[in-house]
Amino acid sequence: MLFPIRLSVFANHTKFLIVYSISKNIANRNTDNKGNHPKMNLKIILTKCICLLYRESQIDQYGHSDTMIKTILKTIRLKEKDITGTESVLKSLKEVVESIMSREDMMPKREILQAAQIACSTDTALFESIQDDIVVDIEDQSEIVKQVLSYRFQLNKYLKNQEAERLIEKLYQKVKFEPDSVDNMDEFLSSNAMKITELVSYSGEVMPGIISEIDFDDVKQIEEAMQESKEQAEGKLMIKTPWQALQRMTQGGLRLGDLVLPAGLQGAGKSFISRNLFLAACCLNDPKPLMKDPKKKPLNVTFSFEDNRILVVNDYYRILKGVYENVTVNQEYLKNILPSESSDWLKKKMMQTGYHIRFINNNPSEVSYMDIINQLIRFETEGYEVHTVLIDYISLANRNGLGNVRSDQDIQELFRRVKNYCLSKRILLIAPHQLSTEALEIKRNNDRYLARTVAALGYYQDSKGLGREPELEIVVDKVVDNGKSYMAFARGKHRGVGDTPEKDKFFILPFKEWGLAWDIDTIDTSLTKFGQERTSTGEVDDDFALAE
Repeated sequence: MLFPIRLSVFANHTKFLIVYSISKNIANRNTDNKGNHPKMNLKIILTKCICLLYRESQIDQYGHSDTMIKTILKTIRLKEKDITGTESVLKSLKEVVESIMSREDMMPKREILQAAQIACSTDTALFESIQDDIVVDIEDQSEIVKQVLSYRFQLNKYLKNQEAERLIEKLYQKVKFEPDSVDNMDEFLSSNAMKITELVSYSGEVMPGIISEIDFDDVKQIEEAMQESKEQAEGKLMIKTPWQALQRMTQGGLRLGDLVLPAGLQGAGKSFISRNLFLAACCLNDPKPLMKDPKKKPLNVTFSFEDNRILVVNDYYRILKGVYENVTVNQEYLKNILPSESSDWLKKKMMQTGYHIRFINNNPSEVSYMDIINQLIRFETEGYEVHTVLIDYISLANRNGLGNVRSDQDIQELFRRVKNYCLSKRILLIAPHQLSTEALEIKRNNDRYLARTVAALGYYQDSKGLGREPELEIVVDKVVDNGKSYMAFARGKHRGVGDTPEKDKFFILPFKEWGLAWDIDTIDTSLTKFGQERTSTGEVDDDFALAE
């Protein structure tokens, strides 16, 4: 905080500390922490304005900061006398900013640099700071967005500090020279200290943490929310899954805006199931009724922090080849494929409903949660509307940008921040995570029904609080029983839905040689007990109607 305000519960002491703190800060305002005059900082502020305007021109769909910059220009008042030459540089830089904003098209980079160089005069370091920021051509839209957000944050911070200064000056004058005009000094000082704290503690464009907002004075906003609730209840904002039993478990499918957390032990199938869910989102769902903006292109995205593009593409090919053609894709099969034909087949299957699809393999040591969000923002700027995102695994992302979060809470915080962005954009987020050693011990005790046993216990690796974040928990476990392989599914919590029948909270799917069949449009293949069999008509022996 730029202007610390110290408070005491005692009126006289409070008054003394406040007055002292304010007077000290106002006295020291004439220099920064290096003893430089703040006019020097104003030069930097103006260079940030120039760089922001230039970079914003490269992402037209992300908005402009003209209003904010005009406000900044009003705060910069020039002195008549210019002993050091600072005022002249400030005037020239202001003119450059005004010139850029006055044009209908963006001033070419070369012209900006020429104008900036003239404005900076002999201050070569100042000019180089502008040059370094805009001379490089950046093709990656996410990187440009990151720069824009950084400039906006810095400039908003400057404006908030200016507002705080004005408030402090007013407060100081009141306390110092007009104490009798204040009826209750404690109340007066406390309320104004809170105002200052609010100003200097936040500098963003919108209040952080706000995902959505409704003004109840506007009945249309309420109606929009109710309409979305209606559509959700009708299944119109749902993503169809591959299995009838999962449809029953989730009461109609996966909801846009939800965080779905498939959990399992290492090697127990959580990534496999997550990829099936992602592929089903692409192959079984018509994006048109889900579009908020019909002018945009529907998009589903996979982020992988673990498996490279070859492994993921092969996995998608194996799954869909089995689902649609009952074919087992092994290494021998892959040796004999024609890459041009198989790639064309995979593209047609994955994009058959109209979705565009992206896969991104990230280096976990270099990618933070903000990098994930910025990549999604990049797709937005490219004209896409994202519906489903699979991240395998969020927990592998680095911890940059999390602030002072305790080490035992950083995974939960990673999930929360990505989830909140996806919620604000109505994106289904599928994010698998590993179960803890406590769950592993249960498995070692030969509990074939591990999934059902731990479904609601929050046994997540390295994060006891992670269970608070998802809207839907699905625990999965691969089980071999009497030589046959099964995948068990159990539901943990499911936020925002009515009561789900207990019989629908657990089911088992038998593996075929090539994987798990999708039964959404055929005969139900789910079981309630290992060893159970269905007839050709889908009937199950009544003796096995309930699981052990």
